[in-house]
Amino acid sequence: MHTNRNRSSATDKASSDTNDADGIAPRNPTEKSGTSGEKKRLPRPGVDRNTGQAIPISEIEWQERVAALEQDLIDIDQQDDTPDEVYEQFMRDLDEERSRQGRPPAFQGYY
Repeated sequence: MHTNRNRSSATDKASSDTNDADGIAPRNPTEKSGTSGEKKRLPRPGVDRNTGQAIPISEIEWQERVAALEQDLIDIDQQDDTPDEVYEQFMRDLDEERSRQGRPPAFQGYY
């Protein structure tokens, strides 16, 4: 028996033609919860759901997105609460183990 899973019914086609705006990703920012409980704005989707093509954005909005992403990276970096000493001890321990195995150190000079 052969079935076509990708075939859409006439009802689906009719309902999608009645409101073309439903086929476009919403342009309003959405919110999500961050890991620390605060609300986080997401950039509005910029892809047409029907065609998969990018919806153009203004230069100002592009700059705002870049600035928001850069701030997100700064926030992520500030959440790293592992002291540098922990990383340095890890590198020392790894180099020590490698020397026991007769292998050259991996991190010598970095700590």
